[in-house]
Amino acid sequence: MRQTAVYYVPWRDLGSGLYLYGTKFSVDKHGEVVIDNPLMPAGTKIMQWDSHVNYQENRTEPLLPVLETEREYVFRVIMKAEPEHGIMFRFDFYDRQQELISHLILREYEEVFTLPEGTYSYTLQLIQAGAGHITFRHVEIYPKDCPLYTLIHKNKEEKSYHVLFLEPSGTSAYFPDSRYIDRIRNLVVVPHLVLNHENWQEEIVGALELPGKEVETTKIRFLSYGPVSNAAAVWASRKWRHGVVTAKAEALSVYEGRKQEMFPALVERCTKLRNWTGNERKTK
Repeated sequence: MRQTAVYYVPWRDLGSGLYLYGTKFSVDKHGEVVIDNPLMPAGTKIMQWDSHVNYQENRTEPLLPVLETEREYVFRVIMKAEPEHGIMFRFDFYDRQQELISHLILREYEEVFTLPEGTYSYTLQLIQAGAGHITFRHVEIYPKDCPLYTLIHKNKEEKSYHVLFLEPSGTSAYFPDSRYIDRIRNLVVVPHLVLNHENWQEEIVGALELPGKEVETTKIRFLSYGPVSNAAAVWASRKWRHGVVTAKAEALSVYEGRKQEMFPALVERCTKLRNWTGNERKTK
């Protein structure tokens, strides 16, 4: 598994490109956006994100990542709509002359897409398709061959399951070098943002593919390798122990993800990770 990145597309633009006519709009401290407008016409462009913008003109940075052409990517949106299929997403792909090459309509919350050859820039639009209420968190874009949310390195002899939280760097998160995470058996890699999900415990259990009979004797070890993911690992272990688990995992014992107990290679040798300064390891 080669080093790769997971890109997060947040709802940061609260002005231009947002459909506000007759809309009740709110955003909480976690960046979750709530939109209410049952009378919004079908086909209305609610929001647009761009991969290339004129900074001098707009004074804003692009929200979409630069992607490779002809490579398969997973589009995964973390949101809710009422009704469920009351929204759709549209990708428009442009060449260097800003001529439209092609477009793609996505109606599911998770799909695979590819940038066509010759793509210089692209846009993503959130389009109304009958939803009266929308709760939007963020969009995730990552390569299809990226083992995110899936159980890898399966080993029945290993009694523990490992959950590795990715360390964020801006609006991205980079996988540690495969030489180090290949050592970990029964591993599932998830972004730290999964903790913002209402049913995060159920999602982790589902990703780990824990059969009901194994749950009673299985331990989950939360791993991390940076300041933000460290906090996520400790918080998750404590929350799991004392919280109410909605999946079949009431008997799970939890490993407290302390830094000194983690795989040293994940902390000391992942030099390719961006935004890693080591400051969190210094003492006063």
